[in-house]
Order: sequence, then structure tokens, then C-alpha cells
Amino acid sequence: MPRTLDPQFRAWLARPHLNRLWERARDRLTRNGRQVSGTITIGDLNADERYAMGELTGRAPGPTGRIDLAAVDAALRASPAGIGLLAILEALGGPVEDRRAVRNAQAARRAQVRDTFATAIADSKLALTNWADTLVDDLARAGLLARVDDPPRTAAHTTAALEELLDRISNNDSSQPLLRTVLAARTCGDAHGLDDDRIEMLIVQRGLALATAQPSPRSRAERRSLWDAAGILADDISDTVLLAGIRPTGPGPLAAGLRDRAARALPAHLTWRDLQTEDCTCARDTAVYICENPSVISVITRADITAPMVCTSGSPTTLVIAYLDRLAAVGARLSYRGDFDWPGISIANRIVSRYGCDTWCYDADTYLRHAHSRMPALVGTPVHPIWDDHLSNAMSRRGVALHEEALCDTLIDFLNA
Repeated sequence: MPRTLDPQFRAWLARPHLNRLWERARDRLTRNGRQVSGTITIGDLNADERYAMGELTGRAPGPTGRIDLAAVDAALRASPAGIGLLAILEALGGPVEDRRAVRNAQAARRAQVRDTFATAIADSKLALTNWADTLVDDLARAGLLARVDDPPRTAAHTTAALEELLDRISNNDSSQPLLRTVLAARTCGDAHGLDDDRIEMLIVQRGLALATAQPSPRSRAERRSLWDAAGILADDISDTVLLAGIRPTGPGPLAAGLRDRAARALPAHLTWRDLQTEDCTCARDTAVYICENPSVISVITRADITAPMVCTSGSPTTLVIAYLDRLAAVGARLSYRGDFDWPGISIANRIVSRYGCDTWCYDADTYLRHAHSRMPALVGTPVHPIWDDHLSNAMSRRGVALHEEALCDTLIDFLNA
């Protein structure tokens, strides 16, 4: 600790006319490892500043002052203070940070954390993927490694979680949903280990994006789509599948409630917990009409139509797929339709391919009868519908998107026929 400065001499050093000298000197020492060396330049010195600096060093600088820090240090040591420039700066303004040492320490820690994750990945199943090295680079660029407090523990937990997710993807287990809290308990030893505010979740999410060849998610919908790819649910109550007209055959209260709502043309939402509680499917050979947009269910049920329907609400979530799988397993006859745009065709291809199902009001003739120039333009890369060889050409020629909501009257007529 530097000795206490004489109050009168301290006040002399703390004069406003020397403030710029101390500020510039402090900045220089923080950047060069606290070494008192070299010169600093202070532009536009006024007469009072030049005089004060001349009193200190014995030589007044010019208006554009070049000041030798070693000379200032020597002058201070010979002064009543008896201590050098570094000690004076700390006595006047607190510790002088060694930014070079801080940077070196930070770089060393980043390298250590990176090595820890690289080793954990190399010793796991992830090493067999073509994106293992990319993951470490991606985590470093995103600044996630710098946020890790316990590198060995976090690397072990996230690697274990990604290994299980890889197994689920390779085994096509997306139709057997798993709660994220269960995955976290298995791999992190903590049911909250993969909560949204945990660094482990962000790291696993980056790895899952690479494993499924998706961009790192930026929105809630993109995050849900990413976790859906591995059949992981955030919880068992917030996500739902929208349906109407489904009449389960079971005796339970949930089944009875669904039958009552179906009879009154009222939509219903089922959670994953509901699906675990009762059999919410329908009788064998029941025709079930699937649509893409919730507004279609709204309009059709308001028309008092009680046909069995399920809505994917855009790209189907893990829960929607699980419910459709159950309908298919009991022998329901599924039929799908969606928007006449390229994303809609992509969703339809996945549904039709998975279930080998028919489509309803989703063909070239329907499109050409209703598509007109006032509709929004088609954007994106054309997608070939696997169920209709003519539809893609028809859409490309007309060049407009036809959304389900524009077809509600036609859909009502179809279901009433």
C-alpha cells in the first residue's frame, strides 16, 4: 500500500489543471501492462495546464504537449510524495487496471473452456457427427462459452443431453414425446437444468440446430420447431392440439366432454397430459379432416358442422404428430389440406408421406377455381406436391398464394355434401 499523501500536496496534485495529465497517464498504463514508459500527447493545452505541468516536471510542455511518463515518474519520486506515477494514480483515483493481463487471463480461460468442451465432445457419440467441430466454433462465436461458470460440469451435462437427442432423432422417436424437464433430469441431474434461462439450454439448442440442419432459432416459434424435431415438449400443459367433432369411444370424463363438444360443434384443445390420461381417439374408419389453420376450424364449427377435424396450426408440433399417430393407429381415415403456398405444400408433403393419407379440397382444380390476381404473390422455391402432379405447375403459372381462409365456403360445402 502506498504511504498516505500529505493533504496539502495531495490537493496540489488534484488541481483541475493536472486532471488531463492523470487521465491520459491512467489510460496509457491500463493499456500497456501498468508500465511507466513512453510518452503521451495532450492537445490544446491552455496556459494554466502548461504551467502546472511545468511545476511538476520542471519543464513546461508546448500547447500540444508531448509528455515523457518516465520524467513525470522521476519528478514524483523526488517530490514530497516520494512515490512514483503508478502509486500516485492509484492514490488519486483508485487501482489502475492491467487490461493486458485481464485480456490474457480471459483468453486463457476461453481456451481452457473450449478445450474442455472439445474433449467432452471427442469422448462422446457426438464425435461421430460431421458437425462436432462446428459446434465448438459456433458456441465460441456466440459468446456462450464465456458464460459458463463450471466448464467440466456444463460440458458433461450438455454432451449427455445432445447424445440422447441424437438417439431420439436417429430412432425417429419424435412421435413419442419427452418432457424437457425429464430430459434435463436424466442428463443434468436437475429437472430445471434445461430451462430457458440456463446456459445449458442455449448450448444444447445450438447443437440440436446443427444436428437437424436448422438455423439457430431466434423466435419462440423457431425454438418450438427445433425441439419438436426431437420430440421434446417444454411441458405437458402449455402446448395443445386443436380439434373439433372428435367422438372418443372411451368411458372417461374427458372422452365424454369431447363427445359433448362435438355434438354442439364446439372446438376443443387437448394437452399432452390429456393424451396421457385418457384415450382421446375415435372409432375405426372415422373420416378425420386435417387442416393447417385454426381459423378454418373456427369458421366450420360456427356453421354447426360436426365433422371430425384436427388442426396442425401451421407446421405440426410434437404433440400434434403424437395425436395424429394415435388416430392413424386406431384406423381413422385421415385426409389433409393446407395453404396453397410453398410452405403449405412442404407441410402437406410431410403429413401425406407419414400417414399415406388422402387430401381434401387440395388439388390443382380447386386452386385454379379460386386463385386470382388480387391474392398475395407466391414467394420462395417451388415444392412438388407428392399427391398431385399438376398442382405445382398450376401454382407456378398463376403465381399467387391461396390461403385456406379464402376457401371456407368451399370447405363448408364439401363437408356438408
